[in-house]
Amino acid sequence: MFVVMHMEVYSLPRNKKIVQSNSLANQISESELIIMQVIWQTTEPVSVQYVHDQIKETEGWQYNTIATFMVRLAEKGFLSVCHQDGRGRTRLFVPSISEDDYLQSHMRQTIQRQFRGSTKAFFAAYMSQEKLEKDEIDELREWLDKQ
Repeated sequence: MFVVMHMEVYSLPRNKKIVQSNSLANQISESELIIMQVIWQTTEPVSVQYVHDQIKETEGWQYNTIATFMVRLAEKGFLSVCHQDGRGRTRLFVPSISEDDYLQSHMRQTIQRQFRGSTKAFFAAYMSQEKLEKDEIDELREWLDKQ
């Protein structure tokens, strides 16, 4: 849960449209997902600098690249933007969608698109490639019995 105090909501430029859609997973690129994963790991609003510091070594992206991705995520409705001083000098970002909600949407779309909506076909395809331990099978059976 995010508590944002003494901050104002940042308005995107007038020519930018925020996109809202039921197909959330299709709107987020692999690069944007890396940024969202950093943001989902914290409970505080984050700056571009914070995200840059977290991934500059692993991704090698410049500050401006990350800033562009974060503004795009805000335009798409995945992030909300606010600033701490009321003058817009420091933008802080919070997720507009939880990681769980995103993952559920992504999995629903994958199952719908790749497996014609069949969860059984999805599991069968996945399990044909995975070797599960007995305790994992027992856990799956217990979980399925609860469904």
